[in-house]
Amino acid sequence: MAISRSSHSSLTCLSLLRRRRRRKHTRARLHDSIASLAAANPLAAPPPPCPPGVRVRTIPGRGRALFASRTIAAGEIIVEETPLLAVPMPDSVESFTCERCLANLGSASTHRMLATGRMGMEEAALRARCPPCACGVLFCSERCRRASMERGHSLLCPGLQNSPAAAAWRRFRAHAREAELPELELAAALLAAMLTRLARARPGGGGGAEAAAVALGFVQEPVGVVLRRDAAGPEAAAATLRQVQTACRLLRGAMLLSCERAAVPARLVRRFARMAGRNSFGSLVGLAFLNQVAVVVPSPAGGAPSLDATGLSWLVCMMNHSCAPNASVAFGGAPNAPATARIVALREVVAGEEIVHSYVDRRLSKRVRAEGLAIYGIRCQCARCGGGGA
Repeated sequence: MAISRSSHSSLTCLSLLRRRRRRKHTRARLHDSIASLAAANPLAAPPPPCPPGVRVRTIPGRGRALFASRTIAAGEIIVEETPLLAVPMPDSVESFTCERCLANLGSASTHRMLATGRMGMEEAALRARCPPCACGVLFCSERCRRASMERGHSLLCPGLQNSPAAAAWRRFRAHAREAELPELELAAALLAAMLTRLARARPGGGGGAEAAAVALGFVQEPVGVVLRRDAAGPEAAAATLRQVQTACRLLRGAMLLSCERAAVPARLVRRFARMAGRNSFGSLVGLAFLNQVAVVVPSPAGGAPSLDATGLSWLVCMMNHSCAPNASVAFGGAPNAPATARIVALREVVAGEEIVHSYVDRRLSKRVRAEGLAIYGIRCQCARCGGGGA
């Protein structure tokens, strides 16, 4: 899927909400703090510095975009970055990868035995000595395990398989996959990361949570607004919206069963696991529709299926669309290394030129490309579309 623009925002601190007795002016201040949650940074991570030859610039009406600050040769790798978050596609094969960074686990021979059924996942995990979670997901290292917990896995974790929370999470994930909407799981991961960050915010020290957080700033619209632009028509949009509403109800129930173990106040879950409001689940699903990028992790075993996922990345998601792009996005990397997105120049890009790629298959007709772009609110005016090309 495609990727979009972004803008800055900040994170607020909620620890004062725990006080039961408040004076009138304190209540007003807390009301302002709750309102400013719209500016929360879901992942609590600063953006990486731009690599040499690239800068970020804001285009009026279009948001932030990537530009070349020097001439870039055709075929040159412009940017390499790992996804901030990624979730498997509903029809993707079960993979032996790290839950956080999507690095392949174990050796190529282990992957071959898994692919042919000569080894089970439990035996493979023991051989690779992967740090596990109680829910069964695996990590490539203790560092990735801790980072995943900090970014909300504890809230998404169903825990032991026979617990009420596990049953609730199975219902949510089954619904998301039956609906074939990976955006639902991506939005749930974003929401869990944001709620975990807010629950751990503390006043004072290092400038406070506001100073410590840098916003993702991805383009965010309510999912109902996004779906109304879908070229599939109003009936299809209404059906998809009903699926999102069902997912929201299931997610809210699952998070309320998991929040105590994750040390996330139930009031935060109730406030944001809903359809309306900025940074609500409904808006984060809209964000996922507008910003996600396809992630492909090849298996180290030759001929074995790749892991297909969808995710969000810092710089890749700043790229704007053109049906006549000067760059493309591909995934690669060494075996057992984190999944890595590469922005590659398709032709020479001169200094000062915007770096753009195509959100849709460039081989499609102009009409079909326009239908695919409608959900993003884009009317492409590139040389192919605006100039009367095919």
